[in-house]
Amino acid sequence: MMMDALQKNTLRKLLIPLLIVLAGVIAYSSSFSGTFVYDDIPVILNNRSIRTLKVDLPYTRIVTDFSFKVNYALSGYNPADFRMVNVMIHIIASLLLYGIIRRTMLLPVFRGKYVEVADIIAGIVSALWVAHPIQTESVTYICQRYESLMGLFYLLTLYCFIRGVTAGEKSNRIWLDCSLVSAIVGMGTKEVIVTVPLVVFVYDIIFMTGSPIETLRQRTLFYLAFVGTLGIFAMLWAGTLARSFVAGTPVIPPVSSWEYLLTQSQVVVHYLKVALLLELPCMDYGWRVVTQPFSVLPESIFLVFLLMLSIYASYRRMLAGFAGLFFFIVLAPTSSFIPVYDPAVEHRMYLPLISVIVVSVLAMHFVLKMTFNKIRLASMLQYVIYSITAGIVIVGLVITTIRRNEIYHSELTLWHDVLEKRPQNLRAHLGICSSLLKEGKLKEAEACCRNLLSYLDKLEKDMSGFQPELIKEDIRLIRVSALNNLGVCRYNNGDYGEAVLYFQQALQICERYIPARENLALSLNQLGETNRARAEFLRLLCDDPENVLAKKYLELTQNKKESHQR
Repeated sequence: MMMDALQKNTLRKLLIPLLIVLAGVIAYSSSFSGTFVYDDIPVILNNRSIRTLKVDLPYTRIVTDFSFKVNYALSGYNPADFRMVNVMIHIIASLLLYGIIRRTMLLPVFRGKYVEVADIIAGIVSALWVAHPIQTESVTYICQRYESLMGLFYLLTLYCFIRGVTAGEKSNRIWLDCSLVSAIVGMGTKEVIVTVPLVVFVYDIIFMTGSPIETLRQRTLFYLAFVGTLGIFAMLWAGTLARSFVAGTPVIPPVSSWEYLLTQSQVVVHYLKVALLLELPCMDYGWRVVTQPFSVLPESIFLVFLLMLSIYASYRRMLAGFAGLFFFIVLAPTSSFIPVYDPAVEHRMYLPLISVIVVSVLAMHFVLKMTFNKIRLASMLQYVIYSITAGIVIVGLVITTIRRNEIYHSELTLWHDVLEKRPQNLRAHLGICSSLLKEGKLKEAEACCRNLLSYLDKLEKDMSGFQPELIKEDIRLIRVSALNNLGVCRYNNGDYGEAVLYFQQALQICERYIPARENLALSLNQLGETNRARAEFLRLLCDDPENVLAKKYLELTQNKKESHQR
């Protein structure tokens, strides 16, 4: 009898992780046909630094960028291989999540409450998380490896900590050291990892010691070392600020902390709706900044209520309480009062989605358990009902994610999907213009650019006297790109004179916009104005010393000049 129970337990331990992996593999099987889209282009395709394995100066994303370098070294610019790595990262993270939840539910603090269901609940949560369509933005969208790799090291840090505080004396130190190493490496993936020491500390208090003082007393050296990881992050952050200063790109957008906090009340509630499948995912929201407090009062009250509920449940040492605190802590760097350029992007929900799923599954478990107790259902039938209920939801998510991946198969498909969900999104309008241009559909691209410029004029008039700085900046940058695209359309039609006018207009708005400067120089060259073209290329090298096009042109004209002199 004991042998049968042991075999069943072993089989369950092997089968559930395999099913999680299977859910992840099937869900992302449709992602490999896609191309590089939107930010993938500057981060990967146009990023000369990834063509060498040379390590850059320290900054907060150095580890993730090095992974892109390795990807390029192994397979060049093959989007399928980049996505393969992303899928592997995501699946490994889901297995770590399974281990974290399972081991947490078996801790002494719960007094055996979850012994019989720990495996199945952990498996359901992990499978739902790995297959949820909101995760496509962190997996299929290649450049958002920043988020998924950060998530992997975040979960690895917590998993190793749990193993360290529950293992015997011999392996205790090894696991805790692994937790610290994971946190250190993770500091170079993405800035959100800065919250991992706090999450580990909160976990320790709630589930292990029950007291902050007792936590620090038992693991003084460990937490001192953890504070040291924040020192490493500070050094990397200084490197990030230095890079931004050199590039001339401000780190903080022109929005007040108060306005950003108001906006996040709206955004976080929307995240919850997408997580609960009440709203469809969208790759780019173009979310407008909120300036009036009363417009987001219901959302603010709701979020404060959730936070208070999480604190109370954590005080009672409940799993749902920690899940709630985890949600708010992980979102804090990007979705609180610290302004970030994009107020709403779904990849920020990569880790917080865990909290939503954990609370939902625990609620389902509670309801089913109450029902089972009333009708006195056999334990085997309980497992069957659990499995069927969860299986239906997981299969539904897998199918939805398979379909969601297909929008990444082309930029045009992606931007049409965004525009369908956010008709006022300026970047979506520009994205469609640029995509049509890349596909050689010049008439459609030109018409799209002209319509966009007219729309921008109308928008500026309608919003006169009430334009948050972030919207002004968006309009300015979109206008520059639209003018450049319009110039490219005229250039490809052989109308070089008109093309020059559009490129000059773009540069009047943003004189360091490299594509417009390149195109202006090429257009002048086509018109036979070689001296002006040369001057523009020299100006281009001042802004971009490594510009390949400018170097080639100047070298070619210099060779021609020397051959004439001979």
